[in-house]
Amino acid sequence: MIQSNVAVNLLRNGFMGIPQVKSVVPAEYNPWWKGLDKYYYGQPPLSIIAQACWFKLFGIGLFQLRSLAVFWGLIGLFAWYIILNKFNVDGQTSLFALVLISVDFIYTRFSASGRVFDIMCASLAFCSWAGYMALRERSLPKALLLSNTLIVMSGLTHPNGILGFAALLFLVLYHDIKKIKIKHILISAIPYFIGALSWGWYILKDLDAFYHQFFGIVFGLHYPTQSGFSITTIYNEIRWRYLFAYGLGSDFSVHSRALLFILVVYFFSFISLGYLILRKKDNYPSRMIFFLTAIYFFLLMFLSSHKWPTYLVHIVPIFAACVVIFRSRLKEKTIPRQIFTLALIPVVMLSSGVNIYRFKRNEYHKKFLPDINKVLQILSPTDTINAPWETSFLLGFDRVVADHSLGYYSKQKTDVIIVDETYEKDFNNIRNNRPEIYSHIQFTLNNDYQLIYEGKLYKIYRKSEKTIKTKRINKYDKKY
Repeated sequence: MIQSNVAVNLLRNGFMGIPQVKSVVPAEYNPWWKGLDKYYYGQPPLSIIAQACWFKLFGIGLFQLRSLAVFWGLIGLFAWYIILNKFNVDGQTSLFALVLISVDFIYTRFSASGRVFDIMCASLAFCSWAGYMALRERSLPKALLLSNTLIVMSGLTHPNGILGFAALLFLVLYHDIKKIKIKHILISAIPYFIGALSWGWYILKDLDAFYHQFFGIVFGLHYPTQSGFSITTIYNEIRWRYLFAYGLGSDFSVHSRALLFILVVYFFSFISLGYLILRKKDNYPSRMIFFLTAIYFFLLMFLSSHKWPTYLVHIVPIFAACVVIFRSRLKEKTIPRQIFTLALIPVVMLSSGVNIYRFKRNEYHKKFLPDINKVLQILSPTDTINAPWETSFLLGFDRVVADHSLGYYSKQKTDVIIVDETYEKDFNNIRNNRPEIYSHIQFTLNNDYQLIYEGKLYKIYRKSEKTIKTKRINKYDKKY
């Protein structure tokens, strides 16, 4: 949610940074925050600019933020309709693919999430393929200019734009390698030159901050990377990206493991398309979808330094396309096709069940708003707040800091501390890795603050009267 804070600051103050973080953690202790008070280099800037423009048009709020993600989710679906159409997939199969994508619980989650950059990056890549396939026969130069412009926009949204670039390169080489001339390469290079010039200009404002933020976050400069070619990389990819996302983890109930069936169907369809290619029983659509899936699968595995399930939003639509195209390759009215079709019923039902569960759970109205309303009743206009970033939308962007060390580095105590599940998970990590900071956290919560409210989502601590009096005495001593 830090990107939204940067976007709001860009809209209100005209620069991409978060001024209040300078006092939270010094750069020597958290180097990937270096320069963040003035410049944000944690990822390319396009999604932040998009959020700022969206907030300018529709106002600042969590609903507006999530509606932007919904917008990009719908754009992605439209792009897939064009892609499948240009891959010569029949209308019924294309419609089935769109249904599978639109109900997939991972796609729907990140099409309505505050992490706008994931779905925006993915959808821009899909639009790039759609634009290239739609225009290539009418005008190859226009197709290359449009598709590469969209890929540059995807890359300027998130580094995962490299996935879409590799897939676009495959599509171009597969379809038009014999037509490509020097002029086509130069036309394709125009968007990259403009993109590099624009972002490069911003990077030059603080090269040192860019080095620490971008390379620290994206390439794991300040912590072990999970990319590279090794058995450990493969294990982490399967275990923490795929199996965890589909319910295999201590955070989920045993019943959640039923979602693994969706993953089995996805991988079975992908592998089966590969088998058809080896047996030379494939066709054009199955060949295209298989290679696009393979490109994304292996790049996510070996190139991505983070094994987060959030990145599945890039590949889930291609897996869904694998499913419907493999089904179309099975002969009609045969037992294999009937069995596979029956297997798709629980796939749709499981994903739909997750979506319905999330809708009924309605954490925003049942947990978030009641707790925030309680906070608003407790707060005075001058109170400073240490709280999760998402609370800034209702509590104020200027007075909220998210300091999980609770002032260990800054030596500053806010009037109110709001702790959620993310804070508590970080406290546990700190306990294992930095016991001296954990001791400070425990002392602060137990001695300097009082728990005044425990809601469904947040615990609210207010600075104790003893701490306030001590602070007043210290100020008096310094004055006299």
